[in-house]
Amino acid sequence: MEMLDLKFRRPYWTETRRLVIFILVPVAVFVLVVVIFMRQFDTVSFIGFPLGYFLLVHGFIIIGFAAVVWQAASQDRIDHRHGTHEDV
Repeated sequence: MEMLDLKFRRPYWTETRRLVIFILVPVAVFVLVVVIFMRQFDTVSFIGFPLGYFLLVHGFIIIGFAAVVWQAASQDRIDHRHGTHEDV
């Protein structure tokens, strides 16, 4: 990866920062909602497990994996747009 000129660094890092915030906020909201309403979710059973437990365990894995894949693909597009991509 070649070094960006100073005038091109700010737009690159602004886009990268926006991407991280855009991905972390929904994940944090999901975790907080499930944790806050865990007792209400646990009154419902889903395939033999309390729904709160099921959402926290399985939902977090799915949401986390999707967030990582989305972030990697989006960051690659940002890198290509700013000419800082790596061809591996």
